[in-house]
Amino acid sequence: MTSIQNPQSIDYPVRVVAFIDILGFSHLIGGIGEDPALHAKVKHALTWFNFMRESSLRPFTAQSTLEFAVFSDSVVISAEVHELRSIIWSSLHLQAELLGIGVLLRGGIAKGRLVHTGNLIYGEGMLRAHELESRVAVYPRVIIEDDLVASLSDKYRSTFLRQDSDAMWFIDPFSIGIRGIDGEALAADGYDPYQIALKELGAEIDRQIAQTAELHHRVKWTWLKCQHELAVGELKRDGVTRWELMRG
Repeated sequence: MTSIQNPQSIDYPVRVVAFIDILGFSHLIGGIGEDPALHAKVKHALTWFNFMRESSLRPFTAQSTLEFAVFSDSVVISAEVHELRSIIWSSLHLQAELLGIGVLLRGGIAKGRLVHTGNLIYGEGMLRAHELESRVAVYPRVIIEDDLVASLSDKYRSTFLRQDSDAMWFIDPFSIGIRGIDGEALAADGYDPYQIALKELGAEIDRQIAQTAELHHRVKWTWLKCQHELAVGELKRDGVTRWELMRG
């Protein structure tokens, strides 16, 4: 029998944690039996979850300072407090990657005491991040606690985040651009993958709004339509993403 560890030796540090899951996952699973394209989307999304987790296990990657855990349609990412930007960056790329194929994510990023070793996760930080995701985020957005937002510079905040009408700050996947599954091939052929992905996403948003009979689903897609229209307007005005503008 394993002995109980001395309570004085248990490490219970303050960490930053993101809890992110796929919106409408059960609905997606229910539809893949007769829809190979939908099946490909779901598989791509879950494969990307695992790709980022595996990347965190390798040295010298953007995720190597992070802890990842994947549970079916959810991913948990945590790190030391000074790695907040790495948490935001990984969450941003994850959301942009899946939004580009029409898979919506919702999540919360919070700070609090947390134990995270592999798939062993518990602590107040996890509870706070999960509460943000399940009770506050509502729409397909990954929101961030106000205290964490306040620790970011104005330039960083204005580049990668947006403040919504309810005063909540969320990471904006359009700030770095979205790409479909064929993004690399399109770029190689001289097309702008972001422009094409925006057009395809716009068509998917309109299709979802038109066909859904459930009000709460329509509300989420309508919210996304507003964000999409902002992104289209920015691209027409600037020709590049906000991230590319920041890089000069």
